[in-house]
Amino acid sequence: MRRKLIYKREIYIIAALLLATFTVRFILPEKAGNMCEIIVGGRTVETVSLSEDRIIRLDGGIVLEVKDNRIGFTESSCPDKICVRMGFIGTSGQTAACLPNKTAIKIISDGGGAFDAVAY
Repeated sequence: MRRKLIYKREIYIIAALLLATFTVRFILPEKAGNMCEIIVGGRTVETVSLSEDRIIRLDGGIVLEVKDNRIGFTESSCPDKICVRMGFIGTSGQTAACLPNKTAIKIISDGGGAFDAVAY
């Protein structure tokens, strides 16, 4: 007796798993951070709010831009400019760094009573 390549119930199971995956990924929102730590040389030098648009200039030729509740490196004196190409970040827990200048930015949340993650 030959086995069918795929059974109807297997199609239903696959469809249900795909639906659950898309529901979690696209319908449930990611937690947006509302603050950013600026870390230079391993020390937090400033914590800025992402709610107001502004330009931040740091030593070493680094320029950070805050806009649309996100932050990113816009200028840097490093040779490869990977930090600038990283783009803007805005979700709680995201980080970006300029290693030659020992500078990093990290999105944090004020807590707000919401969960960052759930583990089972």
